This record gives sequence, C-alpha cells and structure tokens, in this order.
Amino acid sequence: MAGPHTTEPEESAELLSRHVTGLLAGVDRSAELLATSAEPEQGDLAGLMDLARRLHAAMPAVAPRLGFAADLRAQLDLAAPAAEATRRREKEQRRLWIAGISGAVALLGLGLVTYRTARAGARAMPWGKARVPAPASALGPEPAQL
Repeated sequence: MAGPHTTEPEESAELLSRHVTGLLAGVDRSAELLATSAEPEQGDLAGLMDLARRLHAAMPAVAPRLGFAADLRAQLDLAAPAAEATRRREKEQRRLWIAGISGAVALLGLGLVTYRTARAGARAMPWGKARVPAPASALGPEPAQL
C-alpha cells in the first residue's frame, strides 16, 4: 500500500476508502489524499470525494430503537430449534450420501477382485482350459472283450 511518502501513486479505490474512513472518523483528508493520486485521475477522484463528503453530510446519525437487541435475541431464540433441525437433517443427508458412495465403491472393488481372481484361477487350473479329447493311444491298452 503506497502512502503519502512514496513516489508510487495510490489506487483510486484505496484513496476513496481512506477518504470515507476519515469522514466517518470526523476528519476530511481529501486534499492530502488527492496529492498522492496520479495526475490524470485527480479530477475524477476529486468529484468522487466531494460526492462522498456530501453523502456523509446528508446522512443523519441513526441509533437503534430501544429494545432492538432484545427483540432480535428473542427472534433468534425462536428460530434456533428450526435451524438446528435443518442442520441435523442436512448432516444426516450428507452421511447417507457418503455411505451410499462408499458402498458403491466397495461393491465395485469386490467385483473387480472377484473377476481378477476368477480369471487367475481359470488360467491356473487344468479344468479352466478348453478340453481336447485325449487320443486313444494315451488311454492305454484296450480292455479285453469277453
């Protein structure tokens, strides 16, 4: 953030923010802040600072009515059970979604493991391969006919 002692000009938004903060504190620092802005922006910035000064002067000081805080607290106390119920319902719904997604992932993993196990077992077991009938000579001598 550039200040009045730096050579870099400050952004207009930052200068306006500092000007309004000063006005709310009861100090008009527009001349000082305009001196720190870039030369081409000074005309527009001066107009905006003047507008902020006039708006601040036109706004009356407002204090909350008596009992405002007590009424607000009572309304919040009345709304608390409904808000708590909504929060619990949303929490339970998130929990169900997580459980459902976890179950689907576990089922998918189980299916993948079962598939890979079945494929590995089919390759390792002799009955998993396609059977070709054995030639007659491999069966040994023919049994005697009676």
